[in-house]
Amino acid sequence: MRQNRWTAAGVTAVLVIITALHYATDPMHGQQHDLFRRLYYVPVIWAALTWGLRGGLAAATAATA
Repeated sequence: MRQNRWTAAGVTAVLVIITALHYATDPMHGQQHDLFRRLYYVPVIWAALTWGLRGGLAAATAATA
């Protein structure tokens, strides 16, 4: 149970960091902007591996919100 809380906090933190980097990057810097956009896959896959389909869908929904 305790490990799930740390994992949820980790997934959330990664989503927040990626979002901050994505929005802080000027769209004119195409490669960096694209890299940060693709990094959203990392927490989604992490959540899916930890909690299955529901976790992956929840992380994907959080990433798009």
